[in-house]
Amino acid sequence: SFITQLSTEMIDDSGVDILGFLAEQTGIALGVRVNTDLTVGTGSAQPRGLALDTTLGVTGGTAVVGAFTADNLIDLVYSVNSAYRAQPGCGFQMRDSSIRYLFEPSLQAGEPDLLLGFPLTSNPDVAATALNARSVLFGLTPKYFVRQVGGVRLDRSDEFAFNAGLITFRATMRVDGALVDTTGAVKHFVGAAT
Repeated sequence: SFITQLSTEMIDDSGVDILGFLAEQTGIALGVRVNTDLTVGTGSAQPRGLALDTTLGVTGGTAVVGAFTADNLIDLVYSVNSAYRAQPGCGFQMRDSSIRYLFEPSLQAGEPDLLLGFPLTSNPDVAATALNARSVLFGLTPKYFVRQVGGVRLDRSDEFAFNAGLITFRATMRVDGALVDTTGAVKHFVGAAT
C-alpha cells in the first residue's frame, strides 16, 4: 500500500480530471510494486518471489562477469523437465539489458517474442547479468501461483490532513505468491563467481 496527498485547491480548481489521473497513476504504481514483489520478494512481509523459489539450472563460466552464453541458455532449457517444457506458459524471463543475440522479435501483434523457440518476457525485476545473480529464469511459470485477497482498495480521507488543506488517498492491494513445484518447474541461470 501507499499514501499520496493532493491539495484541496488542486482537486477543486483543476480543469482536468485529477482524480481520474490519480486512479491511473495508482494502478501503474501498484502494478510495478506487485511485479517487483512477485519476482524478487523475500517471503517475509512480502510474497515469495518467483526468483527466490526457482532451483539452479545452470551456472555460467568464470571470468565472464556473470554473462551467459548460447550454450548456457540451451542447457537451462534442458535442465527443466521435458513434460514442463512442452506445456503452454513455459518460457524465459529476463530484464531488457540481458536480452541479446538469440532474441527473435515477433512481427505479429499479440504473438510473443521468442528465445530458442520459447516465449520471452521482459521483466525489469529479474536481476541484471552479474556475478552470483539469477539473471535468467526459464520454465513453466503458471506453476507460480498468485493469490489476491479482495481487489484494489482506494480510500479517501478529507479529515486526515484537514489542517494542511490536503486530501489523503491510500491505495492497498493484498497479494501473495509462491512456486508450487520448487523442484524443477522453473529454474534459473546464475553467473559464476570469479
